[in-house]
Amino acid sequence: MNDALKNVIEKISGNLLGIGIQQKNLIESIDKNENIKICDLLDSADIKKEGLSGKIKKVYIKKFRKVFKKGRFDYIIANSKLLEDYYRYFVKDSIYINKNIIYIYIDKEYDYERLIKMYKRYNTNVKMEKYNDGVLIIIDASKSCDHVIKNKFYLIGDTVYYYFDKLGDYLARF
Repeated sequence: MNDALKNVIEKISGNLLGIGIQQKNLIESIDKNENIKICDLLDSADIKKEGLSGKIKKVYIKKFRKVFKKGRFDYIIANSKLLEDYYRYFVKDSIYINKNIIYIYIDKEYDYERLIKMYKRYNTNVKMEKYNDGVLIIIDASKSCDHVIKNKFYLIGDTVYYYFDKLGDYLARF
């Protein structure tokens, strides 16, 4: 899957938001790509020690809308391990701040059907590419639309689902 992500990064032109990218070769390929104008890496591998020109910010996932403007990024590349507990916030905010394609890479063990269902609410085209070590979900958000009132209802429904899922996990332990 790293090779597929590396190929995706080489084709990117515009603004990029990287969330949870830990592989050094991916960060180096981002740094080498001349077509990337603005690159913000959140919670990624320590770039300052390596001397790369990347920019690391500390931004809370719940505050994406306040920090980043609408349609600021052309591409988002995210790791699902970091976002797992925050999908209910990340989905609506990624649609808001992105104007082109979102890439989310997921380990094989994770149930990604819920995530796909959450993105299809916003009239996006979702494709999956399966690899030996995981799944790459490609979300085309160029024709997506969001509405303030619908977002509130989606947030309430996702929060209820999240807490019932956590309650079920807790009760299953005993």
